[in-house]
Amino acid sequence: MAYPVYMHVEEALLSLLYFNGGSDYQMMSFETYEPLADYFNLSEQERTKGRLFKDGRYEPKWNNMVQWARRQLKKKKYLDATAPRATWKLTNKGISAAKSISGKYRALQSAQSLGFEHDPKAPKKSIVEDAKTLPDIEELNLFVKEGGRKLITHFRRERNPRIVAEKKAQVLKVSGKLKCEVCGFDFPEKYGDLGYGFCEAHHVKPLSDSNREIETKLEDLAILCSNCHRMIHRTKPMMSVDEFKKLLLKVD
Repeated sequence: MAYPVYMHVEEALLSLLYFNGGSDYQMMSFETYEPLADYFNLSEQERTKGRLFKDGRYEPKWNNMVQWARRQLKKKKYLDATAPRATWKLTNKGISAAKSISGKYRALQSAQSLGFEHDPKAPKKSIVEDAKTLPDIEELNLFVKEGGRKLITHFRRERNPRIVAEKKAQVLKVSGKLKCEVCGFDFPEKYGDLGYGFCEAHHVKPLSDSNREIETKLEDLAILCSNCHRMIHRTKPMMSVDEFKKLLLKVD
């Protein structure tokens, strides 16, 4: 299927925010690309085809189309201009406009939001869903077999993605950025809008230090880039974030 016309992308984005933005009618920018691509049945090539700039940025055409739709909604005052960066939130005018076309784009409503549409008491949508997809570092493998079909037994420390999402939301609210606390790497500076909202949450107290469930507070998490997160877990015993930052400064 070819790319949809821009007007349809604009209407679909408006409807996506209406259906899946929770009681606040808002979503992070990076949460919108895939659901809209799924709705228009875009191929993997159509989702990723784009342009590589000299500064290393790569901007998929599809992301640009969604960004164009966002700008059109903003011009019509359907989006809240005072919302935090990379947060797309409908205004009252936008909500009314979305209602008028909601029947046409009902297929955009996710299974997660069905039955909870605009219910203030409903669980709020996680601000960063991709926290669930990050690799679990404290994974203990009893057997590792490669090649062929083998049964592999392992233990995985259970994670609660909610606390990770809340940590990221807290940092975004305070500073507007998710910069690595060790090296200062900022994903949007390197990857543009694709990097908004992305980072990894590091458990200051490793879950592997305990054989039972433990309580994790926001202050028990640190925002790290992927490289620093992996490297800090290689230190034995594991360094604190401040200790690792000092080590990195010496290496530089």
